[in-house]
Amino acid sequence: MKRLLHVDLPVRDILRQAALGLRAAIADTLLDLTEDPEPLGATPYGGIPDALELRTDTFRLVYTHGPDHVSAWVLEINT
Repeated sequence: MKRLLHVDLPVRDILRQAALGLRAAIADTLLDLTEDPEPLGATPYGGIPDALELRTDTFRLVYTHGPDHVSAWVLEINT
């Protein structure tokens, strides 16, 4: 089941500044989360219900999810 994707404004700003290839990889990850919001490698974040952190070699993403949405709140690019 696909969920609605909400991307917070600071995350959008960081995405706009990212290199095209990295931007595409992050966008693919965000879209994948709408189908599977708890992929392997995602860990609980800060004791907040339904908040997860996903770390890769190139970025860190903090997001929340529910039955009908995924909300990306924090994005850090590892350069």
